[in-house]
Amino acid sequence: MNLLAPEDDGPPGFSSTSTTSPESLQFGDCLDRLTRTSRSWEGTKGKADSLFHLRTCARPFVRLSIPSHMLEDIRKHTGLFIIVLVAIFIGLIFMESAGGGAGGGGPVVAQTDDFTVSYKEVQEEAGATLQLAARLRDNSIRGGSFEGFSDLSAYMTSLQSRAEQAPTTEIESLAAFMVSRRFLQDAIEEYGVQAGEKEVQEYIKEKLFADRNGLFDQASYDAFVENGLQGLGMNLRDFNEFVGELLSFKKFSEVLAAGVQGNSTSAQENYSSEAQSLDITTFSYDLATFKQELEPSDEELKSYWEENKGRYLSEPKRKVHYVLATPDFDTLLEEKKAREAEASESGDAPEEEEEEEEVVENASEETAESPLPTDSEEPMTEAPTASEASEVPAAEVAPAAEPAPTTMEEVEESILEQGLPNIADLAQQAEGTALTDLERKKAVDELGLVIEEVWLGLKDLVDEEGQAPNLKPVVAKVSEDFGVELEVKETDLVSVSELPPGLKGPDRGDSRKTIEQRILEARVNEANPMDAVVDVPVGAGKESWLVFYVSEVADPQELPFEEAKNDVREDYIDEKGKELMREKIEEAHEALVAAAAEDKNLTEVAASLNLKTANHEGFTNGSQLPGEANPQEVFRLAAQTPVGELSAAELLQPGEQRAVIVQVQKREFVENDVNKDGLTRAVDSQRDLLRRSLVEHWFQARWEESDVEFPEI
Repeated sequence: MNLLAPEDDGPPGFSSTSTTSPESLQFGDCLDRLTRTSRSWEGTKGKADSLFHLRTCARPFVRLSIPSHMLEDIRKHTGLFIIVLVAIFIGLIFMESAGGGAGGGGPVVAQTDDFTVSYKEVQEEAGATLQLAARLRDNSIRGGSFEGFSDLSAYMTSLQSRAEQAPTTEIESLAAFMVSRRFLQDAIEEYGVQAGEKEVQEYIKEKLFADRNGLFDQASYDAFVENGLQGLGMNLRDFNEFVGELLSFKKFSEVLAAGVQGNSTSAQENYSSEAQSLDITTFSYDLATFKQELEPSDEELKSYWEENKGRYLSEPKRKVHYVLATPDFDTLLEEKKAREAEASESGDAPEEEEEEEEVVENASEETAESPLPTDSEEPMTEAPTASEASEVPAAEVAPAAEPAPTTMEEVEESILEQGLPNIADLAQQAEGTALTDLERKKAVDELGLVIEEVWLGLKDLVDEEGQAPNLKPVVAKVSEDFGVELEVKETDLVSVSELPPGLKGPDRGDSRKTIEQRILEARVNEANPMDAVVDVPVGAGKESWLVFYVSEVADPQELPFEEAKNDVREDYIDEKGKELMREKIEEAHEALVAAAAEDKNLTEVAASLNLKTANHEGFTNGSQLPGEANPQEVFRLAAQTPVGELSAAELLQPGEQRAVIVQVQKREFVENDVNKDGLTRAVDSQRDLLRRSLVEHWFQARWEESDVEFPEI
């Protein structure tokens, strides 16, 4: 039986981020918390923080619940227990006296002109209240209740906003929240905006614990009350009181911001700019035209190189020791053929096929019955949607399997389309004796386990010896243990672009990384030799595995002019071409504006300036323009331009490859349900933003008026 079980109505834990209940608090946790806090014992505030942690930790351990069957032991050792109780009593007196002796509530941690906030209030209310608000907010958004999410976010943001008196410690931060909460409670009383019990229950069912269909989720509510509240040291009454305070805050906000409306004209203009259809004319220059005119001399290039030396560096170089392994599919195929031939002679079904069918069947069962992953497991990856799949780089998407050629014509067509194929593979496919995808995958997975042993052995060797890694003895042992042939290879000190093919390309296990990036990340470090070793075995290519370490590094160095000359010339021409294009488009803009003022034909004026002219009707946000690589930038420019006028002249991003001037002939709002709803939301969002800003301003004004302080303890 647990002698240290706290009372059911015990206070919540102190930290606003901790979810540990007093029931699960152990002496080790308490001492660890004290150790971390004691490192910052500087000044009276630091000591007060540590004292707070001490009292928080000690509370569940000094409120003992002694079972009846131990009373006999107590009688036998009365003297010893008297000594222990006296020691505990003295310790508690010491803690109270060291805490500043501010009565039953402990020392004062924040004070205003009208009230004070004590340690006890912070300990019993602040952290648990903030955790409750955060959990309810997350639960609301999971259930699809954006109103509940918005209300809780506004409550937390407003009560945690600060005036100039910003708190500096964790205790002061929680005390500051309590100050704002007292301001709110006083305002609720003053304005008479308390929420009723019926309102509270309806809000809980309809906003906080509603499912995606808007129905009350009884199971989720029960689980939260039974587990979530207990972990926070709260009961159902505390929960209902908090929801009542939340609704009262919402009512108070509505009273405070009564009459505040969004600027519908401004909101409509902002939204309509994204939901309009435009008829436009573009006048443009291409950068390539101006780059062709530039022929810089060697003197100009050398001067440019002198000014920008730091941009022209050699490639980083690495010397890599590695094991690159691929399953021996030829041997596996021969073994498969031998088994099939033996089974055919004996009249038995091939074991391999039976095993494959069993694997497939088991895989189906696992897919149907597999539970959600726990915190210690990797989450299951969902199949990408069609739109997501279209965004995956081509190098990461496995090509669809092509049907095997079965006739001579198909074989010849395959040769013409793919180049010289592996004739043996084509023959095996035609005969139906090639390894199946499942068999190949199984071989790759099994080899992965072997390569993992290489990596683990290398890691153990480095950790134990504390010296530079060495693959050879590790590979020799793993090869002997598993009966595989693994070869250790090494490169010279070469640039990344010169690495052999097996050390290039995507990392099969991490689409965000390439093998080259992993090699560059590995660094030679005498203090920590494992820095030179890849952190996990790498899936190289489609079916290979790679383990490596770097033994020598050459970081980039500034290149001499002759070696950097080609890059210097390219950059010089690009930069000077953009300068020239910017100058010409500004001149063209002045000429077009002047021509428009005189009611001249702009197309003819543009032709005389060598501008490209194009007309586009019904141009909307997201649509494409023929010959335009950056239509979104053209739309942005046109959306800001009044009808009948010319836009400013701009070099389009990204890359500044084109300079454009836009004239808008016609603009109209795209009438559809989506845009109508979006326009309504834009007006509402602007109104809500103005109201929330007003409420936060009210809290900050109260802070300034009330002279909030955090006294030295």
